[in-house]
Amino acid sequence: MVDGSKRHWSGIWRIPNDLLEPRGHYFGRLDENIARVSRWRSRIAVLTLLVIPLAYPQYARGLARLLSGPLTQSGYTAFNVVANLLGSLIESAAFGCAALVLFAAILVVLTKRGHRRAAIRQLRWPFRALGFLVLWFGGSTLLIDLLGPVVLSVIQRELDAVRIVLTVLRYCISALALTFTLKILYLTATCACCADDGHPALAPFMTTAVVWTIAGLAAADGVHGLPNILAALVLWTGPVLTTGISFWACWRIAHQHRQLFFRAGPPASRY
Repeated sequence: MVDGSKRHWSGIWRIPNDLLEPRGHYFGRLDENIARVSRWRSRIAVLTLLVIPLAYPQYARGLARLLSGPLTQSGYTAFNVVANLLGSLIESAAFGCAALVLFAAILVVLTKRGHRRAAIRQLRWPFRALGFLVLWFGGSTLLIDLLGPVVLSVIQRELDAVRIVLTVLRYCISALALTFTLKILYLTATCACCADDGHPALAPFMTTAVVWTIAGLAAADGVHGLPNILAALVLWTGPVLTTGISFWACWRIAHQHRQLFFRAGPPASRY
């Protein structure tokens, strides 16, 4: 019975992995070299997106404003830093979703007539991941808006002992939901919404575009607490490395398959 319960919770915990991690569906197998390079590209991109709000604190202030409760109003530095980091990740995920839609549409247009249906069908993998993200974050926001006031009113009406138990339970559930959300954000960033299963050129293009967009927005803000040379290194090293890795990944794909955009549709759909 205990083993069955462990498997049940383990299965729930691995739902984001099953939906967000690439499985090699495009070629029918996973190219370990490209997958390894893609992981390094994504790690560098995520590190860049985490460092930028530390170097440019005025840039990533959106989530702290959304979470403007007692902690932010009291000026707790640690909370503001965490809020800035989460804000950068969430904003990056939003840019990544937009880039996914944009580049997926471009790749479908580049596909030859008669093969576009197969190309669109292949893109179901990243869009399934995108749908999961929309459901999770949209559903979480809706539940918080609808149930939050109800839960607080119930807690306030109960006796002190019951109120303490309900408050602890509320914080435990919130901590579990936050942990699950952080895992989803990490997998979204490092696996690029399962983009490699939709098209091999999708992840390199969208990751590079997102990193340069975030860096450009931070540079346009112009407010940082570092020496100019160090701020420039922090801001532009990540995008340059990400671009270089993406270029190598595209070159390897083109070298192995004599093409990059696969205008005849995904190879796996022909077998």
